[in-house]
Amino acid sequence: MTLPAAAALFGAQFKATTRSLPSLFYTIFLPAFLFVVFGLAFSINEAYAAFFLPGMIGVMVSSDGLYAVGGVIKEYYRQGIVREFRSYPVSLFWLFSTFIMVRLIYVTASVALLVLISWAMFDYLPDAATILRYVFAIACGFASYSFIGLMIGFWGIQDNKDQPIISIYYFLGMFLSDAFMNLAARWAFMKTVTYFVFPLRSMLEFMRGDDAAAAGCVLWVLASMGAFSFMMRRVKPGKR
Repeated sequence: MTLPAAAALFGAQFKATTRSLPSLFYTIFLPAFLFVVFGLAFSINEAYAAFFLPGMIGVMVSSDGLYAVGGVIKEYYRQGIVREFRSYPVSLFWLFSTFIMVRLIYVTASVALLVLISWAMFDYLPDAATILRYVFAIACGFASYSFIGLMIGFWGIQDNKDQPIISIYYFLGMFLSDAFMNLAARWAFMKTVTYFVFPLRSMLEFMRGDDAAAAGCVLWVLASMGAFSFMMRRVKPGKR
């Protein structure tokens, strides 16, 4: 595909998604609203903001990967839209890639807004090195949760039985991965378990300064990508 064609496809995807006001609200503005509400409710100071901000970012990224990417692409397959895409003058790779890039723009906008709120309200502004940690963890987490969302989605491709599973997985990850409070201090065994169940654990550990957690982030991407590739060999696109 030529660069102008890719740019045109990206622009079309971007315009299509901006027409969905609920999508913009849930991706960009809802995390910011919750950050402000929780911050005021718990009287977050600068020290706790350094813990809470990565948690808010991680929860937002996992939600977008599971629901906005995994769920949408699964519906493309379930409704047979992928078969129509195959007749387009562009490959499925570029169609899905530009869709994911658009979602990453929204994720980036949401993260930037959260950082600005943290600075304005709680006097915590991450330094450049910490921002780079955020970028790495977001990229790994977004990829991992997108593949996981697709795997769960394809498991329930016929009857939408995946929806409660995704919700349970999302909320368990949010609470057990120490997104907002340090539960691992009481249940050390649970912390070990969550490393192997939720990508969010490695994401948060790395964003909060644990260099060793970078390996966990990368391993989650490779594992989820490999598992999804294996599943795709057993799924017939567009089959009802």
